[in-house]
Amino acid sequence: MSHPPDLIMVRDKIRKWNDNFRITIYDSKIEVHNWLADFNSKWDDVNGEIMSMNKKVNAYNLDIEINNILNFYADWIQTSKSEYTASVLEPGNILEVTIDQVKAPIKNCKNGCWDKINHAVDQRSQQLIQKGDQFKTIRSGDVVVEVSWNDCKHVLCESCQKIIN
Repeated sequence: MSHPPDLIMVRDKIRKWNDNFRITIYDSKIEVHNWLADFNSKWDDVNGEIMSMNKKVNAYNLDIEINNILNFYADWIQTSKSEYTASVLEPGNILEVTIDQVKAPIKNCKNGCWDKINHAVDQRSQQLIQKGDQFKTIRSGDVVVEVSWNDCKHVLCESCQKIIN
């Protein structure tokens, strides 16, 4: 089985900027560990020895960095024009990249439905912001506006509307 190209791109970018991380790819998932200990390790380092408090703090900080990097790439893939979707899985060091069964056909629609839906979402979110409705705080702490597919599906061609229904 070949790996999704977006997953390979993420692996290459992580290796380029963070050569001290241990990276493994399994099918559609990438797992990242720091060089001190496995992700969220209680007290054992990579050699099975008990870590000092200083080493434990450093390992924890690297775990947070790994999680932030994977969340960044998950968001990047989610908003890219590719047909893939991505999410960070628990415990926080695993990124899964899969073909999105809804987004992929809409992104590939010859009628330009992907651009149309994005424009409609932007307009609807501006309306909701002005009204002060439907704000949601996501894990990163950012406040976002949720827009329903139903609010925007009128801009899609008939084929793409069938995908959503």
